[in-house]
Amino acid sequence: MDKSDLKQFGVFMSILQETFSPDKPISKERTKIYFDILSDIPIESIELSVKRLMKTKKYPIFPLPKEIREAAGFFEDSNFELKSLEAFRLACDFAYKFGQPKLPKKHEDPLIEEAIRLCFGGWRHFQGTDPQNENWDRKHFVEIYTKLSQLNQRDKLLSEAKVMKELRENREKMKTLEEKK
Repeated sequence: MDKSDLKQFGVFMSILQETFSPDKPISKERTKIYFDILSDIPIESIELSVKRLMKTKKYPIFPLPKEIREAAGFFEDSNFELKSLEAFRLACDFAYKFGQPKLPKKHEDPLIEEAIRLCFGGWRHFQGTDPQNENWDRKHFVEIYTKLSQLNQRDKLLSEAKVMKELRENREKMKTLEEKK
């Protein structure tokens, strides 16, 4: 977001205020603080996160910046580490099950495939790793897989936001064309 998005951001903050704390008006200072903290997120993603929070948030408490950030797809930790550990186990099972000569070309999970390629240079090298280095290999895989998962999730949400922006622009163009008629 940039300074030109401040007004639209204020509207989203007002929507959150009306939804989660209607008895407490939101201050300009709070809006500015939230804007500064969330300024690395595109305004379209903020709009998606507001809608997502309105649909999924359970308690009528104004969301913290971290909640807005996560709803926009900009995760800090979440469950990615647990998913990454599970992915490492799946990768080990895959490598053990098929062995060197029988190994299929690719794993069904493209993120596991990419993490193995980035961490070890491919399945053959992964299978040839020293068992004494398993802790280091697991740690490295988990870091890479977590980053890939976060980027994948963020890309999906950003593409959603891009589609919303294009739809909005198209509607504006259609209005302009109708007015010219």
